[in-house]
Amino acid sequence: MKNQNVVVNIDKEACKETANGLFTQNSGLHRSGKKQERIKKNAEEIRELIEDRISPKAVYSFFDQVTLDGKEATIGNHVFTCHAFEQLESSQVKGAYVYVLTAGDFTLDDRPIMDQLLADLWGTAFTDAAREQLQIILGEDQYLSNGFGPGFYGMDVNQMGDIAGLVDPGLIGIEVKSSSILVPLKSCAGIFFLVDEDFKPISSECEDCRGTMTSCSLCNIKRMQEGKKMNNEKKKKEKTVFKCTGICSQCGRCKNAGMIAGANKRKTKLLTLPEDFVPAKGDQGYGFAFDVGTTTVVGMLVDLYTGEHLASLAKTNPQNKHGLDVISRITFSNEGKENLELLHKDIVGCLNEIIDELCEEHDVANEAVLRVTFCGNTTMSHIFAGYDPITLAFAPFAPAYTGTLMFKGKDLNLHMKDDGDIMVFPNIAGHVGGDITSGILATRFLDIKELTVFIDIGTNGEIAITDGKKVLACSTAAGPAFEGSAIYQGMRAAPGAIEKIQIEKEKVLFRTIDDVVPVGICGSGLIDAIGEMINAGIIKKTGRLATPKDFAEKNPEIGERLRERDGNREFVLVYKEDGEDIVITQKDVREVQLAKGAISAGISIMLDQLGAKKSDIKKVIVAGAFGSFIDKESAITIGLLPHVPLDDIISAGNTAGAGTLMALTNADEAITAKEIPNRVEHVELASTRDFQEKYVGAMAF
Repeated sequence: MKNQNVVVNIDKEACKETANGLFTQNSGLHRSGKKQERIKKNAEEIRELIEDRISPKAVYSFFDQVTLDGKEATIGNHVFTCHAFEQLESSQVKGAYVYVLTAGDFTLDDRPIMDQLLADLWGTAFTDAAREQLQIILGEDQYLSNGFGPGFYGMDVNQMGDIAGLVDPGLIGIEVKSSSILVPLKSCAGIFFLVDEDFKPISSECEDCRGTMTSCSLCNIKRMQEGKKMNNEKKKKEKTVFKCTGICSQCGRCKNAGMIAGANKRKTKLLTLPEDFVPAKGDQGYGFAFDVGTTTVVGMLVDLYTGEHLASLAKTNPQNKHGLDVISRITFSNEGKENLELLHKDIVGCLNEIIDELCEEHDVANEAVLRVTFCGNTTMSHIFAGYDPITLAFAPFAPAYTGTLMFKGKDLNLHMKDDGDIMVFPNIAGHVGGDITSGILATRFLDIKELTVFIDIGTNGEIAITDGKKVLACSTAAGPAFEGSAIYQGMRAAPGAIEKIQIEKEKVLFRTIDDVVPVGICGSGLIDAIGEMINAGIIKKTGRLATPKDFAEKNPEIGERLRERDGNREFVLVYKEDGEDIVITQKDVREVQLAKGAISAGISIMLDQLGAKKSDIKKVIVAGAFGSFIDKESAITIGLLPHVPLDDIISAGNTAGAGTLMALTNADEAITAKEIPNRVEHVELASTRDFQEKYVGAMAF
């Protein structure tokens, strides 16, 4: 054991480039335009305001004796538990650096909400940049592992106390609270293992895991051994223990083989076709309709002779190991030509898996698959068709192609008849893709005569509005919060996710998917929780959480659920005997405000262009799996959906999948789909004069 409690002053200048890049990406300011320039100006003002607060420094101790035993690592006299440790080879680990780091205090309580949000983003960016610099400093002339620590790779946050037992945070002015929170808030702690040069880094896909019973339980679960052509009986006999690779898209077996599979299965049950739709019959052979999302891929097998929809199958998009959103995948593809080819092969491979599995299940020969229709957001369509999506990352976000694309099976190496037809639905604009074209087809949106809003909220949020004469469409950056990725205990709509919340006097009632023990909260539960908390006075109009004092007399039981943890407010939804309580944090509320503000502002901008008001709206169509499970009243309460009678809000299900199925089985529907982009006018919100003002105004509840 050597080098105990060494203080390192990290060069602020060395952090700036990385911090600037992280801030730009995390704040969404990587786009260009007049409005973005104004926001950037505000961000730069906040950056100057906090300049003197930026003081990155760390303290570390080095330990040359480390014992690894499965998911446990003993360093000094402290045992750290982390499932990702099972992926480490003990022979490669030569020691451990245990550190605590801070970038400074970035709180601006006396400033407007937007200024506080920008300061918080700057603080996070500099903290992450400082950690990267520390790894560079410690790794000079030697090799280090990924950075582990409380809250990362499944390590319990309560192990912050163990970190503090090995290194003295007080030497750099950090205090570890009893709740395991570090003060200042823009601080972190962790472990870098000293390793051999042939060490293979663990996939970053595992980084946000929170452990066994409070998240996905990927590690060491039993599964059927995979193998080509293995029949069902043989599969039942050949079992093995699966060791987590950290790549969810190549696994899908978390929470005892049910969680991701359950989330995907939900999406195959949400198909609703218009009443006037009639599939054409009489064609020999079979077809597949694909709805390819950033997160989930749904495939549908159809008998073209009878027009019957035989089966559906959903899988996690395997591209997610290269990025969870379209921008990160575009960035990955731009890092090398081989990366674009890799993304293309990933999605083609996923479609082929669906084709093979459903064909085998229904005794259909691959050569009998004569037609395929495909829809996806603009990025997914570009990658599938082999086009470089880089132009979608920069203004004016122009796609590399326009119109409907037609291929033969052999062109894209799909497991179908070589000269079979593949139709890729046309995009409407840069970030309004073929999935929205398909949704417009499935909802007969072009035939609607009254003021109607169509909203599809997924990883991205797209909106279309018609007044019976004109159709407008736009895209907003709204999805991440509602899909759980930006929420502290957020998760996909899978078993164990809280999907319903009710606050009745002093009680908080909840329901989980599949009625199992709660492990997190999905988008529909989040909207319910925020709506109920607004109605109960727990969340104020500004989005600020109330304090225990506010409820001391009128409802002390609710007041006890409001916790002030070192300046971070949170509200307890579920108390848990084992594991972490499930809470809504102040940051969660802010994320919802940003997301619903973008949707609301987009609707307002397009209504203005039609010369209409929100009070004129007659109907709202909500598409996607998310829209099928949200509580309409809660969505109105938080301002996500316009105030219309509940009966006039229609949950349309998987409209993207429905549209591709219609085009697959009816040539007239396919012709209509090809014409839709010519009848829809795209609105680029970023270049609209008053979008920013409407956006900020729409964040209030």
